[in-house]
Amino acid sequence: MDTLTFITLITALATLIGAISPIIVAFIQSGRDKQQKSILLPPDVVLEPRTKINWFVVLLFAVISGIVGYGGAKIFKSSPSLSTLITSNTETPASTSILTTKTPISNNQIPETASQDSSVLFDEDFEDEKAQKISYISGEWQIITDETGNKVYDIDNSKGSGYPKIEFGSKDWKDYETKFRVRFLEGSNREAIVYFRGTNNGAYVTSVGLAYTTINYTINNSPWKEMILREYDIEKNFWYWISIETKGSEIKISINDYVVINTDDTLFNSGSITLQAGQHTHMQLDDIQVTSIEK
Repeated sequence: MDTLTFITLITALATLIGAISPIIVAFIQSGRDKQQKSILLPPDVVLEPRTKINWFVVLLFAVISGIVGYGGAKIFKSSPSLSTLITSNTETPASTSILTTKTPISNNQIPETASQDSSVLFDEDFEDEKAQKISYISGEWQIITDETGNKVYDIDNSKGSGYPKIEFGSKDWKDYETKFRVRFLEGSNREAIVYFRGTNNGAYVTSVGLAYTTINYTINNSPWKEMILREYDIEKNFWYWISIETKGSEIKISINDYVVINTDDTLFNSGSITLQAGQHTHMQLDDIQVTSIEK
């Protein structure tokens, strides 16, 4: 109970006592008169008569006291100046803020509220068993349920020599981050390929897996020309977060938040995304998201 409420209750209680006290006094006085009348006094002793009680006046006084007290309590409670005076020395509890963080890798999820962000250009977690906004698909991709009950996008190319792929996005996308989870399954090769800032004339290409990560580029579907190669071993049966950021001329590639490659190039300034499975690779994708980056 705060200070203001406590004082209001005390005021109301005092008003109630003040309202009923005349009635109590009147009853006591009446009883004393009756008691005196019952006492046998000598004939020469005459009691002076007491003033006769006007019960209407007593009741009226009680009602007026109650109304005045109630009104005073209401005015006291609603008065900003009085409220400020009473509560000015009362400490206000510090506000508590809840910080939201990205779901740990082991939880296999991206926060559901992410799709409500205006900076999100593409968001697909396959939980509705649909692969939406994907403009092109080659190969036998399928949505399956993994051992944790989570929906993932599975492509088994372990016996194939081609490069099954999915494409999405706009040729007008400029500065953005592409982020997704990938897992390579036992008994297959390990290679995930990402074309980014893809246009009709070419694209940057990164290859993740095996024992290294690379950035390459291709023009008019020509063979890749390697720009940078970094060692980073990818194990099978583990989920990895892959992040590719393009902002102006800067290109940054991270694996599980560890920056593997950070470089600059201006060959391509905008373009869409293509995800491919390498030859003899059985892999799974999940939580694909593209968000714009402000310069």
